[in-house]
Amino acid sequence: MSIPASLLAAPPDDVGAQTADRYDWQALVAAVDCIAAMTECASKSSTGGSTEVWVICEHHEDFVLSVGGSVQLVSVKHREPGLGGWTRASLFAAGGVAHLFSRWLDLQELVSVRVATNAGLSNDLGPLTSLCSCLRNDPTGQLEKQKVGDLNDAAKRIINSTDADVVAKLGWKQGDGSPTVEFVDCVRRFLTVLTLDCERPHRPVLPSAAVSMYVAPFLAAVGRDPGTAARAWGVIANLFRQRMRGHLPPATEGLTTIIRNIRGLTVEERIAIRLSDRMVTDKDILEALELAESLGLASTETESPFAPTRLALKLFNAGCQATTIHAAEAAARRWRNHESALSQGAVGILPTLERIKTRTLVIASGIQEEEAEASDGAD
Repeated sequence: MSIPASLLAAPPDDVGAQTADRYDWQALVAAVDCIAAMTECASKSSTGGSTEVWVICEHHEDFVLSVGGSVQLVSVKHREPGLGGWTRASLFAAGGVAHLFSRWLDLQELVSVRVATNAGLSNDLGPLTSLCSCLRNDPTGQLEKQKVGDLNDAAKRIINSTDADVVAKLGWKQGDGSPTVEFVDCVRRFLTVLTLDCERPHRPVLPSAAVSMYVAPFLAAVGRDPGTAARAWGVIANLFRQRMRGHLPPATEGLTTIIRNIRGLTVEERIAIRLSDRMVTDKDILEALELAESLGLASTETESPFAPTRLALKLFNAGCQATTIHAAEAAARRWRNHESALSQGAVGILPTLERIKTRTLVIASGIQEEEAEASDGAD
């Protein structure tokens, strides 16, 4: 097929594809941070006890990371290499620091905050990083004159990067336009819990680099085979991609949504349900890895397309993802092999197998109904 000559004109931009790629990079950063936290917890588990790790995607910020009960808001910002590092002028607005500040206030200053980015910091941000480090080491200590100036500068930049109506409503400015003492003190507490996490792999690099840089060491830490890192990364990455979109499994999402709508849930109940749909826990990751290992799944990003079986086509038409289709095909293939081996082992076994399959379908139907009722009760 030849492309029409009228389409060969260079487009002015490629925003749509780049935006989708940035969202994907954001999901992968969340995945990497989660397994990094799990790796650290695994290294400490030898001393006794266990630490729970979970991530909530797209809540207040790009994601929320919790390790052992502590909570951190994370803003993920990809910066194209041609733009250079973050400067003092760009970090607070485009870099997301001012937005992080507002979310931190919304959560009653009870969380820590972090900016995760692929870019470095320009030299003019040296004083800010030094101030944050100083405050972490001594949150209430007296600051030298230079650092007082840096603190006031940060307060002004947060104000300038925030909607003027919000600034006026919250009374962040004095009559002369300078930040109030109370607001500067608030910014000081914010900078005490701010981390600038820079120079992550760029978006074209991270999908492939993560296998050796992050996933293989993670698997070794949790007692699994590092040689399966490519397969494990496919499973983990797809899990976070789905949670970033806040979707339920395709087979149940539509009906479940209607059930929730007609129940007349409170705002708090709806938020709780939404968060559960967007959460990934350490147990979710380990269970997904175990399933992929037991079924012998390969990475869905590198393997050949699924076989055109009736089962695969039904699942595909139902909106199931490739991972689900491959898992179902693998399970069906194992059963067929097992059934064939049994049928060859004894005379008259086929009627017994048919009764077993019928009984299995009845049990599966009962389990599905029980799960649906339990889900309704949880809502």
